[in-house]
Amino acid sequence: MESDEDQPQRFLDSMGAHLGNGGCIKSVDEAAAVVQAMKNARLMVNKCLLLNIIKATKVDSTLQSLMGLGGWTILNMWLSDSKKAQNISLLLQLMQVLMRLPVTLECLKQGNMGKLVKQLTKQENQEVKTLASELLTKWMAIFKQSKGKKEDEQNDRTLLKRPRDLSAGSFHVPPDKKAKNSPTKSGIT
Repeated sequence: MESDEDQPQRFLDSMGAHLGNGGCIKSVDEAAAVVQAMKNARLMVNKCLLLNIIKATKVDSTLQSLMGLGGWTILNMWLSDSKKAQNISLLLQLMQVLMRLPVTLECLKQGNMGKLVKQLTKQENQEVKTLASELLTKWMAIFKQSKGKKEDEQNDRTLLKRPRDLSAGSFHVPPDKKAKNSPTKSGIT
């Protein structure tokens, strides 16, 4: 009969074909197998092993594939569960992984990861609080950068739509705008 102590080794053996040197995910093609293992992970030790595999993975395209195949959603569930259970060790490991992932605005819009991390900034445990604050700061920078790009694109579109009177060296002001700014409307004669 197999003991509980054999479980982690058996799990690692089953993952071996998908892992490269240093315990990382071997390639983009192997990300699906890791996501499947994440879906099936029930034991805490297996979740921790998978988090260490993700942490060991340095290739952004592999991590992006992992996230796109459902890894982000599973990490969101694990974070929620570990927060409810007050599992500080798992919370810290999860946030370390989240710090490493190449997160996009689209990712942040999925699930309630941002809300969960914000709640963790109010935890009593100082390590959790600090890491959650760092993670929020990182994600807010992504949000602000994306928002800045959208505003720049919107300004560019507005400038392209606005007709200009280049002969006079100024922008064309539509008639309805002229009336609002005319001297007689403002009381200046």
